[in-house]
Amino acid sequence: MYRNLNIFRSYSTSWESVIGVEIHAQIKTTTKLFSNAPNSFASLPNTLVSLMDCSYPGSLPSLNTRCVSLAIKTGIALNCKVNKKSYFERKHYFFPDLPSGYQITQQSIPLLINGHLTITMPDYEKTIRIQQIKLEQDSGKTLSDIDRDLSMIDLNRAGTGLMEIVTEPDLSSSNEVAIFIKNVIGILQTVGSCDCNMDQGSLRCDVNVSVKRKGGKDGTRCEIKNLNSIKFITKAIEFEVQRQIKIIEENEIVTQETRFYDASKDITYFLRSKENFVDYKYFFEPDLLPLEISENEINSLKNRLPELPQLKRERFILQYKLNNFEANLLVEDNFYSNFFEQCLGLKRCPTKIANWIINILFRLLPNRRECTLTPFQFCFLFDLYENKKITIDQVKFVIKLIIEGNKEPIEDIVENFNSQSNYQNLNFFCEEVISNYPEQVAKFKSGNINIINFLVGKAVKK
Repeated sequence: MYRNLNIFRSYSTSWESVIGVEIHAQIKTTTKLFSNAPNSFASLPNTLVSLMDCSYPGSLPSLNTRCVSLAIKTGIALNCKVNKKSYFERKHYFFPDLPSGYQITQQSIPLLINGHLTITMPDYEKTIRIQQIKLEQDSGKTLSDIDRDLSMIDLNRAGTGLMEIVTEPDLSSSNEVAIFIKNVIGILQTVGSCDCNMDQGSLRCDVNVSVKRKGGKDGTRCEIKNLNSIKFITKAIEFEVQRQIKIIEENEIVTQETRFYDASKDITYFLRSKENFVDYKYFFEPDLLPLEISENEINSLKNRLPELPQLKRERFILQYKLNNFEANLLVEDNFYSNFFEQCLGLKRCPTKIANWIINILFRLLPNRRECTLTPFQFCFLFDLYENKKITIDQVKFVIKLIIEGNKEPIEDIVENFNSQSNYQNLNFFCEEVISNYPEQVAKFKSGNINIINFLVGKAVKK
């Protein structure tokens, strides 16, 4: 009932949403924050655990200074003030995957405060204030989907360094949140402080959502926990905004609570109440000295920052004559901006290459980490197309072959493709037609046999 978007549109003129974001970014280091245990993904359970990570009596934390440096570089890139003296504290709570019964974090005086990031929307710009960035250790994982009667504990992640980036509630739509997170991801990747692989859990988000009548007082906020894709973040916010508006319109009260987003049902559901104050019994970590950073260290890290996405965006527009849309898309991910400039190093037209990357590579490469296509191969296909020796559909087919693991020289792949009029090529084009025309395919499946002529015609044109 909450998914009636027409209802939401009618509300949107008289309601405002107020949104704050917490981004939990795992710091990209080879070892953990307070131990020398390896920091790696997809290892066998409980194989990357030190005595400190599982809280053996007598084990002591030893601060990973690389984590501190990367956090400071991130903070500088997000226009934060570096606290020259910050403190670690213990946050006490019970959870099975937290062996010590407390998390080492920064509460009263975090490492970085008072930052901001300006985002560019289609019709306006908006500056989002960043309240703080604090260093803390991640917990382990509780796995409940292996055995129906048991919960399994994996402590490989326990002790991994985290940056918690907390905004003020300055965001007012799911689109703004999506753009903000994409911009933060671009900065983290550029700085090298996080790989931002949301599907692997190295970047997770919590969002705090409330609604109010236009010009009215802020409403009661609800927190949606552990969102691990931008698509899920936007959908969770949209549902939650509708849910809260509906409650208020029916003269009921929104209660402060933690909720979880169920992607399979596209809803948020109650997880636990936040109405009662939780006393985490914070106190300063007795086994760690205050974290002191000198002005020279701050300046040294600032001088070593690479070109940040905002500056790169402006350079792409001025130097390569790209429009705002093209420049924004390319700098959202370091992989694509680097791929673009490597292609230009091979003396190709910037605007045409940008167009190809956006319209071809973006669509064929859902997971850029697994890309085996090189800029040389991409430009080789571009030249063939420009010289009318290959069609755009053939370009896509060859790129797909390379991405799927074909390691032959690009010249041989194209030669074999041109010498064959085979089932594999035909199958690719048919699959593309089926993907591009879902409505016509649905009509055919429901019994409209004549629609096949339309689909065959589209395949023949390819």
